[in-house]
Amino acid sequence: MMIPWGGVGCCLSAAALYLLGRSSGSDAEVLRSVARAGSMKDLAAILDTASKVLPLVVAISGRVGSDTPLICQQSGMRGVIVEETAEQHFLKHNDAGSWIQDSAVMLSVSKEVPWYLFTTGMLL
Repeated sequence: MMIPWGGVGCCLSAAALYLLGRSSGSDAEVLRSVARAGSMKDLAAILDTASKVLPLVVAISGRVGSDTPLICQQSGMRGVIVEETAEQHFLKHNDAGSWIQDSAVMLSVSKEVPWYLFTTGMLL
């Protein structure tokens, strides 16, 4: 009797992915239990008590503002960071004589102005 090694390998791979998915679910539980701070004063108090725990990750969410925002030339939207990329797409011959698609970045510019953050939430 011959053993179908391809099928056995597929089943073992599926089992490994299943177990990996179950273990990553516990990471979501850890993220749900993070300390939340409503203000910078609260954050300072939490950081004083949590400074002994390393590595320490702090996530701050909110809206940004600027006294001198950039205005995007393409959309007219205002922002504090604007990245502009121009890319050229073309066809070229390969060694076999057939046409293949290729591309090249022609321009890549990033602009940033001084900005500040209106905090709406902090996670620790």
